[in-house]
Amino acid sequence: MADSQALPETQLASEINDQPERKDIITFMDAKWYNSAAEGQINLFKHYTGPLDLLRTPNKNTVLHVYITAVQNETEESIEFVKLVISKCPSLLAEPNIRGETPLHIAARFGHNNIVEFLIHSIKKAQYEDLERGAEVSTSDKMLKKTSTDEDSALHEAVRNNHPQVVEILIRENPEFANITNAAGESPLYLAAVRESNSTASKILEICLSPAYTGPKARTALHEAVISGDADLTRKILDKNSSLTRDQDKEGWTPLHYASYFNLLPIVEMLLEDDNKSAAYIGDNYGKTPLHLAILNGNSHLKVVEKIMSVCPDCCDLTDNRGRNVLHFAVESGSFKGMRLITEKPSLANLINQKDEKGNTPVHLVAAFGFEDCCLTEHHLVDKKAVNNKNLTALDVVLETKHKSKLPLPVYQLDFMPI
Repeated sequence: MADSQALPETQLASEINDQPERKDIITFMDAKWYNSAAEGQINLFKHYTGPLDLLRTPNKNTVLHVYITAVQNETEESIEFVKLVISKCPSLLAEPNIRGETPLHIAARFGHNNIVEFLIHSIKKAQYEDLERGAEVSTSDKMLKKTSTDEDSALHEAVRNNHPQVVEILIRENPEFANITNAAGESPLYLAAVRESNSTASKILEICLSPAYTGPKARTALHEAVISGDADLTRKILDKNSSLTRDQDKEGWTPLHYASYFNLLPIVEMLLEDDNKSAAYIGDNYGKTPLHLAILNGNSHLKVVEKIMSVCPDCCDLTDNRGRNVLHFAVESGSFKGMRLITEKPSLANLINQKDEKGNTPVHLVAAFGFEDCCLTEHHLVDKKAVNNKNLTALDVVLETKHKSKLPLPVYQLDFMPI
């Protein structure tokens, strides 16, 4: 095969119902040139006389894609091969493969710092040389920000594969890289947070004035830093943008919901600082606040419960969509310590006999769950004669629950709880 014949064709012809002949063109790169590109054989390519942009794999990878992918350890010689190829065929500089990935995407993916820097330099140089021919000033900017079919930028690739040095090179060149979100809705900072890449996320926060924080399911980088339990990254994000404490994901959860649920006391304390306290009053899609989630987890989370109650005592007044308050939730969790923590506070006395939307007081729930020797039932303010919407007192609930528990199983399953 002659060097210039870089695109062999395999033709499949068929004639069905007098339809015209169909040709399927399959591109591939001759093994000689593929292996030479992978090995970076400069001398062999110096003597290549055909158009390099026609050397393509089935996935439209060029010799530059092949070479950069195959580089194991970067050396000065690594740049020499890239220089040669670009000098012979400048169009390969930003030529995408079938997935829309340019050589810069590949270099960023594999953390080739020197190649990334050289590609950026070459793109800027090409723009400068084209200005006199009427090219737009933003040409290099567009080439640098080219995205793949998944709408990933080169920065997404560097972040995803945890290459902080490449991340720094790219965002120092153009901080706007940090504002590009991909098809999954992931900003580079979010991607760093969800992958627990503290150094990478920190670099973005350090260099970029206002990076995008967004991610899928309406979560932000702060949500993910909290979920990961990364107090250091949480602090850095808060210092940059404290308003993120009020952002809710698709479930209605704020970062404080997650910190409370996962019992992350140091992070809870951070999220409740200064102007961030309002997050404690935000309910999720079911009306549950961070305090509700904490006390629902029982005795293990009582330090978090105490912290929220001390910083935002009036958030105890909030109820969920069922009308249940924090004392109802303490009963649901079976935490006697939680019940005592609430009932010992005189300012929360109004919660003791408060009814939910079905008319049940916390003591109705105590009765339904069959708790014995419960501190709540002995509290001097408890109204044991209070009735729910079914006109049942707590004692009635105890009796009816015991009665129904003795019925045949199908009936028991259908209507066990009288509350």
